[in-house]
Amino acid sequence: MKVLYYLPETRNPFWREVIAGIKAKGLSQNVQVEVVECSHDQKLQLSQLTESLNRKPDAVFVSPVFMTDCLVPCKAIKDAGIPVIAVDQNMGQNVTASVISGNMKGGYLAAKYLAEKLRPASTIVHIKAEPLPNVIVRTNSFVDEIRRRNLTIIASPQADSNREKARVAMDRFLKEGRTFQGLFAENDAMALGAIDSLQYAGYTPWPLIVGFDGVPEALEAIRQGKMSATIAQNPKRLGERSIDVLLAAVNRKPFETVTTELPTLVTIANLTA
Repeated sequence: MKVLYYLPETRNPFWREVIAGIKAKGLSQNVQVEVVECSHDQKLQLSQLTESLNRKPDAVFVSPVFMTDCLVPCKAIKDAGIPVIAVDQNMGQNVTASVISGNMKGGYLAAKYLAEKLRPASTIVHIKAEPLPNVIVRTNSFVDEIRRRNLTIIASPQADSNREKARVAMDRFLKEGRTFQGLFAENDAMALGAIDSLQYAGYTPWPLIVGFDGVPEALEAIRQGKMSATIAQNPKRLGERSIDVLLAAVNRKPFETVTTELPTLVTIANLTA
């Protein structure tokens, strides 16, 4: 079985882990996976998906750059009798099934952790990813809980899930001279970018820093005391479950049209070596 997997990029550690899960589980089930990235170019991804029928895959996996752009071509692929599995986005009836993370719980866990570790009225920097549907759920859950816990978000730069953009945004914020006690980045890459900036600036006292994804570099940053926590999505498991759902669909076995993997809070206290 040949699967084409269309995704935003392959440099981000999160996507690398997703790919690893898909390929490892696929290998054990005689499923060959070809990865097709678009460098976050939504027009390119739309073109790739539109042309996918000409490549005659047995199935298509997709992690959209912007979901609305991908709905029509994904439905066309599905209507052609080719299973389409959305990975990390819920694309509804336009695909065969979706495998997603529990972003509402993830945002809540990040806010709860910061609130329990910081004094009331502490200030937070919130580094935001692209406004994709799953990220919006994460954002709103975090912001609502932060407000409920009497903490204040003083800056919300957008860095599009990119480490270098997060570093630049944090450099710009630090030049304003404002102090803060906690930082939440909506993915680990941006948290690591913020750490790059803070280290270069020699910022003290070191704030609590919470990321999101649970990628290996973030776990190492927790071990080193640079990051306080991450909300682990287990991206490798997302990839594995995507293969499970695909095989169930192909073999006409029961499967959930939406499979949700709930994230967990990872700190030095529960981090395994």
